[in-house]
Amino acid sequence: MLDELFRKPFLLKADPSEKSYPSAKTIEDMFSNLVCIIGFHTNFFLPMIKERVESWTEDSEIGDIFTKLAPLFNLYTIYCQSYDNCSGIITNIAKKFPKFAADLNNIEKKKECKNLRLTHHMLDLIQRIPRYNLMLNEILKHSEPQSAKYENIKNALNLMSAAAHKANDRLTESFNDYIICCVKQSSSKYRKKAEFEFSTVGLLKDPDDKIPTAFGISNLNELMILKSATLEDKNSWIDEISNVISTHDASSTESNTVSLHTVMVSLVSVRPNEKAEWIQKQLTLTSENKIMIVDQSKVLPV
Repeated sequence: MLDELFRKPFLLKADPSEKSYPSAKTIEDMFSNLVCIIGFHTNFFLPMIKERVESWTEDSEIGDIFTKLAPLFNLYTIYCQSYDNCSGIITNIAKKFPKFAADLNNIEKKKECKNLRLTHHMLDLIQRIPRYNLMLNEILKHSEPQSAKYENIKNALNLMSAAAHKANDRLTESFNDYIICCVKQSSSKYRKKAEFEFSTVGLLKDPDDKIPTAFGISNLNELMILKSATLEDKNSWIDEISNVISTHDASSTESNTVSLHTVMVSLVSVRPNEKAEWIQKQLTLTSENKIMIVDQSKVLPV
């Protein structure tokens, strides 16, 4: 998906002069060593697995394949380590090139993207290593401890564990930066409705007087109202989200992080001729007293 849906279409519009669109080099930098990983799978890993499966017998195994190719799985380690840099490149060029930003937005809206951003799809590649690790673990459970197969699988598992650990750390760090609101579609699938980065998230305890069990989550661009089954559930959610926000703020190195997430003043209460002065005043407050401005159902940046 990353290559066909994102990378190749972007490259078709690449501008060497970078006057209206990012250059091919910048686009390649966005995806780190994706091309190398695709080459590894296309030319080595998948052909070897396919050949083994097609000639499978009772004595066949796959542990030796993972062991033989273990050094090449370090390509995933490189990819994991460059994820933050790639995400930063995407953000920067989307700001610099409106045409690129529009193309990116249009692609992300496609059905195949399942309402997820490019940066989220880039995490799918990182998930492969933990999946391989789980698969090898399952094979090991069903192998005879005294057999040569068992030792080969165990050796392969040990070699893959380090890469899997790094990948899991990367996934945990990435998803810990967001609140993702989803709607359950089936027993195992969810559809994403909205996402909020902790660095700009706001929590509204009582967004609607007519619905006492409602609360809101907002950022500088949108507001989502959620309804709990009971007041007890609502308070539990508010406490949990508040704790996570506080933990994130405490560990954040960003100096401009909004630290208080309860809306205290509505923009409606400020006279039009005093709006600019009032907003400037909020910007001079300490991080503990910063607030977000709400105009009915739309959250505006201070």
